[in-house]
Amino acid sequence: MWTAAFLLFLSSAAAAATPALASGHVRCDNSRVAAILELAATRSAAFRQDLDIIERSNTIVHVAEGRCENGVRFGCTMLISAAGERHVLVRLNAYQSQRTVLTQLAHELHHASEIAAAPDVVDAASLVRLYEKIGYLSCYHSRLCWETRAAQTAERAVVQQALSYKPPVDEAFFGEWTLDVPASSFRAVDAPREGHRFHRSQSYGLISVVSDTVAADGVAHRDTYVYRPDGRSYRVSDDDGEPLVIAVTALGKLTATFTLERGGVVVGTGRMTLDPHKTTLTIETSATDDAGGIHADIEIWRKVRNSTTTASKGSA
Repeated sequence: MWTAAFLLFLSSAAAAATPALASGHVRCDNSRVAAILELAATRSAAFRQDLDIIERSNTIVHVAEGRCENGVRFGCTMLISAAGERHVLVRLNAYQSQRTVLTQLAHELHHASEIAAAPDVVDAASLVRLYEKIGYLSCYHSRLCWETRAAQTAERAVVQQALSYKPPVDEAFFGEWTLDVPASSFRAVDAPREGHRFHRSQSYGLISVVSDTVAADGVAHRDTYVYRPDGRSYRVSDDDGEPLVIAVTALGKLTATFTLERGGVVVGTGRMTLDPHKTTLTIETSATDDAGGIHADIEIWRKVRNSTTTASKGSA
């Protein structure tokens, strides 16, 4: 499914009528498209390459839900003139299948990167010169539209990479786990009476965790969070006042490291490891107390059952 690079040059007044979007070089006004954009950025190296070109340029790309002009059926990319700045408007239909939206988004973002990589493109005439050089005419309406082989190639690469994505952690990581208290070692905190963890694979490469423990004094505690093992920070829902965030980095299918922060201060670091039989999960955590001392806990979790819920097609 190929889409067209519209050679449309809008006035500053028309540009002002476009939606006010989020900050950054690639901005989106539709939550569904934003989620698919995040999916592509997480899973596809080809898509990240196009994003990087745009981010390093002086071009702002607005991705908006809407129809293209002149009967173009799919997505379109348009150059906008606004107070001397370079803006590119991408329009596509957000209310299609995930694969279709991903295909259009990948194609049009590549056209946007083509414009971003050509700093001499500042008006309709220079845009025509660029596509006469790198592309070919693909339709003949009241305004011409153009195509490039590179956008078609990028589209196919992004779709293949995003939808054939494999989770960065082993499937055995998902499911229900119970804490083996006698086999564990607790020094930073008192040993709990019991513990259960539930790991699930979610859409767009996300992993959800629900961790329930019962402390030695009988008080129950629950932590919940959703994250990707990509080294970025994700908030943990707990009841301890100042927000706790976790950053997990997958080192391989069976091992990941993590950092815990509260109030911008690192309060713990650790490692999660699946044993070769994939029935035991070891979580080692080093925490710093108020006096600056470092204490290490080693939690041994035993597999109870595998996850019985699978995420939607194309997700991790």
